[in-house]
Amino acid sequence: MSTKRAELKTKLKTITMDYDLRVFFRDFLDEFVAEDDTLTNPVSTTTITVDTLVAGDITLSDTSWDDLRFPVSAIKLQGTGSEPDIENTYGTYLFDDGTPETVFIMAQMPHAWKEGTNVFPHTHWYKTTSATGDVCWQLDYIISKKGAQFSDTFTTITGVTPAIGDNDTVRTHALTPIGSSGIDMTGCGLSDHIIMKLTRKADATIDTYGADAGLLEFDIHYEIDSFGSDSEFTQ
Repeated sequence: MSTKRAELKTKLKTITMDYDLRVFFRDFLDEFVAEDDTLTNPVSTTTITVDTLVAGDITLSDTSWDDLRFPVSAIKLQGTGSEPDIENTYGTYLFDDGTPETVFIMAQMPHAWKEGTNVFPHTHWYKTTSATGDVCWQLDYIISKKGAQFSDTFTTITGVTPAIGDNDTVRTHALTPIGSSGIDMTGCGLSDHIIMKLTRKADATIDTYGADAGLLEFDIHYEIDSFGSDSEFTQ
């Protein structure tokens, strides 16, 4: 055992945590922390480093990615009259090709998120017929920071070109990014919220697909630089 690992295990004994978590970190130190106190993935350049001995932090020197996930089964319709229909075979939402229809979504930023970095919303969807044409997805959002009054003015971003296409084929799972630069989260931190309205802008000239678009899920890609926060409300 390296001197550094021995020091870390001694520090670990002084930190208050439940038994299972203590065993996890003990085993992590024994198996994965190398002599230079970093774990290097042999397939990539990602490393895991021990950040602060006193706090027992483990932070990523390179970020990773994860999703905030909002499958349609978790998106509640509000009964406003301008909402998609429910597809009875798959339980997906069908967004009309003539009238804009909207769902509301609320996201809370996780504790492992690299604070202040942009996040990238996108839709998972499919065509209900085999036909050409584009679908325009619009996201209107407001950022609500902890302890701060939030605006009543939405920022609007749109997405038309899929990153993974539908091949103009019925029931082909497509993925469309919304906003080329994502959502600017400068100055935001963990547990801050994003209030969102997702709409198929069927009345836009760039929406050229002439049938319902089925929404499977709305997701937000975000960067991770830790396993969680040091304290309950701050990193």
